[in-house]
Amino acid sequence: MVAAARRIERLDRLERIIQTQALLVQADLALNPFMQLVIDKLRELTQAHGASVDFVDGGHTVVRRGSGALAAHLGLRIPNASSLSGLCVRTAAVQRCDDAETDARVDRATCRVLGVRSMIIAPLRQAAAAVGVLKVFSAQPHAFDDGDVQMLQLMASAIVAALAKKAALDARNEAEARLRTSEERMRALLEHAHDAVIAIDERGCVSQWNRAAERLFGWSPIETLGQ
Repeated sequence: MVAAARRIERLDRLERIIQTQALLVQADLALNPFMQLVIDKLRELTQAHGASVDFVDGGHTVVRRGSGALAAHLGLRIPNASSLSGLCVRTAAVQRCDDAETDARVDRATCRVLGVRSMIIAPLRQAAAAVGVLKVFSAQPHAFDDGDVQMLQLMASAIVAALAKKAALDARNEAEARLRTSEERMRALLEHAHDAVIAIDERGCVSQWNRAAERLFGWSPIETLGQ
């Protein structure tokens, strides 16, 4: 009976994971709402008391998005040198604590303030380095198992993909902005040039007609553009 119950529990968890992955794939959200969705679902799946996404800021990791008990602690700075989050960042590897009261790697004072007894922390990697962490915690010791670790890693992968997507979008927007600035500068130079400047597009129609061309030929841009 116990073995059958465990099999049913594993199948139920697998089904919920698949449903969550499908939801995340379909979600067309900006980065912050997407991360919030991830940690909300992660907390639900692991039955954790709190979940968060923290990013590295100098010698600390800082809580940027929180769910459950960590929702009220946005901006909390945790020192990397004396915390499990910092160890996760330094090693870029998953860290698991079964009891914060006996684990020397944790920042015990912060754990007591937050009510943390057990937790799992996964790195958010960009290239070979960890730029942040995804974590869940429980107020009970030994609250998480290997299945929870795998789930956390899957969710961390989803956030890393979203970070990469945002970085690519930001780079494209920046390149387009630079191109627009360059084109506007070139148009201004041509418009105020002393020489007549006339440009023809691939259809053979006038696409550029500056003030000097207007003075030289007597036709305004309205009369010439597109002709």
